[in-house]
Amino acid sequence: MSDQWPRLLSTFFAISTAGIALGGEEASQGPSTPSVEEKDVRADDAGIFSGVTWQHSSNLSLTATEGVDQNRVSFLPTRELRLTDKAKVILNTTSLIWNVRVQINRNVMTKSGFIDDPYAIKPTSLPNGSIIGKGYQLIVQEAYVQESHEKWLLQVGSQLFGWGSADSINPMAVFNPPDLRLGFIGEKETKVAPIPAAKFALMADGSTLNFVYAPWRRAPLTPGYGQNWYVTADNFAFNSNLQPNDRVDSKGSVAIKYDRTIPDGDISLLYYKGADYDVTGIISGLLVENNQPLVLDVNQVVADKTSLGASYTQTFGKWVMKAESLYTLNKQVLPAIDANKIQDQSFPIGLRSTAAYQITAGFNYFSAVRDFFGVPLGDTVFTAEYYRSRLLAKETTRPFISDLVLTNIRTSFLDDRLEALLSYVVDLGANGSSFIGKLTYAGENLRHGLTYSSFDGRKPSSNQIGSLFYYWRTNDHISYEISYPL
Repeated sequence: MSDQWPRLLSTFFAISTAGIALGGEEASQGPSTPSVEEKDVRADDAGIFSGVTWQHSSNLSLTATEGVDQNRVSFLPTRELRLTDKAKVILNTTSLIWNVRVQINRNVMTKSGFIDDPYAIKPTSLPNGSIIGKGYQLIVQEAYVQESHEKWLLQVGSQLFGWGSADSINPMAVFNPPDLRLGFIGEKETKVAPIPAAKFALMADGSTLNFVYAPWRRAPLTPGYGQNWYVTADNFAFNSNLQPNDRVDSKGSVAIKYDRTIPDGDISLLYYKGADYDVTGIISGLLVENNQPLVLDVNQVVADKTSLGASYTQTFGKWVMKAESLYTLNKQVLPAIDANKIQDQSFPIGLRSTAAYQITAGFNYFSAVRDFFGVPLGDTVFTAEYYRSRLLAKETTRPFISDLVLTNIRTSFLDDRLEALLSYVVDLGANGSSFIGKLTYAGENLRHGLTYSSFDGRKPSSNQIGSLFYYWRTNDHISYEISYPL
C-alpha cells in the first residue's frame, strides 16, 4: 500500500477521525451536555388525556472555547448557546419521543480576518427536518413514534443507531452519517446527523431480531474554512478544492441485527447493505497555474457497501471485556497515488473496490480504590481499547485511522458531585498522541465543565501522511461550559 496521498485525502480522513476515533463519551474532546433527570407527569384520570405519562427535561448551556495560540491564528475561539429539549409521551403501548436542540455558535473574530461561519456557507436542511443556517441550527436529533408490545417493537422517525459494544470507535455504527463540522467539540450523540428510518424488532427470551430501513442518505457534514477543525496538510506541494456533497439521496440502506443475551454478557451479529459514511471523494481534475500551487478538484461522494459485523461483551467480576468488528466486502477507496508525480496522473481518478476490516477490542475495569492520597473517591472505571483498520487489496490508499490505543480513567469526588476524566490516545502506526483532561462539577442548580485538550504528532516527510494528531497539533484548546436545567 502506498503512503503517498493527495493533500485532500489527509484533510478528509483527519476530519473523519474527529467524529470517530475520539468521539466517544468517555473520550470526548469537549464538555458534554449534562444529563438531566426526566420528570414523570401523569395526567388526571378524567378527560381526553387520561392515562398519558409525560417524561420531559430541558437544558440551557453556554460554552466558551479558547485555543492556546495567543495570536488566535490556528484556532478561532468560539462561543455557543445551546437549548436542548427531550421528551417522551406515553399512552398505553404508544410513545412519542423527541430530542431537539437549538444552537447559536459564533467564532470570535480576529483582526487578521473576518471568518464568521461555524456552521454552513449556505443554508441547508436534512430529511428529518433539521435546519442548518449561518451561525445557527435547529437539530432534530430524535423524533419518532414507538409502538411496543411484549413480543415486538416498531419505531418510525428520526433515530440514532449507536450500535456496538466499544466505548471509543464503533465499527458497527453504520447508519448515521457523521457530523464533522465542529470536530472534537461536543458529546458523542451530537457527532452524527440523524436520518429518518423504520425499525421493527422481534423479541424473545434473551434475544432480539432487528430490521432497519432508512429510505434516505446524506453525505457526512464536512467543515468549511471558517471552522476551527478544517485540517490541511502542510507538507504537500498542492492545495485542494473540495466540493461537498450536500444532496439528499432517496437510495435506501437496510440492516438486520441479531442480539442475544448470554451468561454475564451479550453478543450481536449484523448484516448491512447501504451507504458507506466514511469520508471519501473522486479527484476530478488538476489546476496548474504559473508560479501558483497546484490545485486538486475533489468531489465528495457517498459510496455503497455491504458489511458483516459482530459485537461481544463479557463480564468477569470487576472486568468487562469487549470486542467489536466489521468486515466490508466492497469498500470504495482511492487507488494508490504518487504525490510526487501528481501532474502525470490521468483524471478523473475514481474509486477502487476492496475488502476491508475494522476491529476494536478492550476492557473496562471497575476499580475498588476508594482513597487517593487521603482524598475519598467515588466510582472509578478504567477503559483501554485498541482499534485496527485494514484494506486487503494492494495499491490502494492506506487507512488514515488505524492502530490506535485509546485509554481513559473516570472517577468522582465529593459524593459524586465532582467528576474527573483523563484520556490518552496513542497512534502506534505514525507516532502521534492526544491528551484530554476534563472536570465536571454539579452544583445545586448549575453544572460546570472544564476541558483541556492537547494533540501531538511527528511531522511526516514530504508528500507523506503521518499521524492525524500531527495535523491537529495547533488546535490545542480549553473549553468551559455552564448549564442550567430548565
